[in-house]
Amino acid sequence: MPKKIIKRFAIMLSILCTFIIIILIFRVNVRFRNSKQYVYQMNEYFECENQLQYSVTNAGFFSDDDKELFQDIETDEYEIIGCYIDISVVNNGETSIHINLADYVLTSGGWGQRVNYPLFTKVNKQYNSTLKPGESTEFRLPFTVPSSVFTDKQWDKVMEREYSLVFSLYPAKQEVEINL
Repeated sequence: MPKKIIKRFAIMLSILCTFIIIILIFRVNVRFRNSKQYVYQMNEYFECENQLQYSVTNAGFFSDDDKELFQDIETDEYEIIGCYIDISVVNNGETSIHINLADYVLTSGGWGQRVNYPLFTKVNKQYNSTLKPGESTEFRLPFTVPSSVFTDKQWDKVMEREYSLVFSLYPAKQEVEINL
């Protein structure tokens, strides 16, 4: 008889624990909702939470004529393809705003890459990272796409992949579909 009582108690306890876990998961999902996602197209203006208005004006892969830009970052271990995205930024706020290059992420599928800083300084000689109210600027964001993060089959079609430039992940994901 005590074995039946212990068995029933264990079953009731496991059902109770499962029920409590389900309630806790539900409460977390209600409290922290998924962020909204906004997908923009090239040459479309949009504003982020930081009062900066953006537009992606051009994008592409670097040509063979730009090989000297990659002298410092070439490696024998894997192949690298460089791409760029030209953006226009306007400060619509009432105070000066610093543009943080770490905010921009080029993504494709599950892969993501931040701006290549050494390459950025080579292609943007007159870059000013702080915008005064009403001021605007244009600059080129260079990215390197390394073969080491793709399979051979994916790498063969890396120039045909769909890319997007992510500007913000929270409270809303804001990205621009890029035609490279």
